[in-house]
Amino acid sequence: MQTINLHDGYCGHLLPFYTEPVEREKGLVKLRCAEPGLTYCTRWVEEQIWIDQLNEQRERMERHQPLHVREVLKLSFPAPQEKAHA
Repeated sequence: MQTINLHDGYCGHLLPFYTEPVEREKGLVKLRCAEPGLTYCTRWVEEQIWIDQLNEQRERMERHQPLHVREVLKLSFPAPQEKAHA
């Protein structure tokens, strides 16, 4: 499962969080910490920050991979779609 690095929300430490939300609510996503021993920790993040982090990670991975791997990454790690606001 993919992870993104976010501040823990308490002390400001950067920790890996799984990219798949545990819960969604009114423009927020709840992510579970991927750090061994801290998987009980969760963090609410604004949905736009989550989308930006996913896009940044995907771009960073594409910059550092050969072209044929980039095509695989696009298939296995698609860009998140923004919700249409009414």
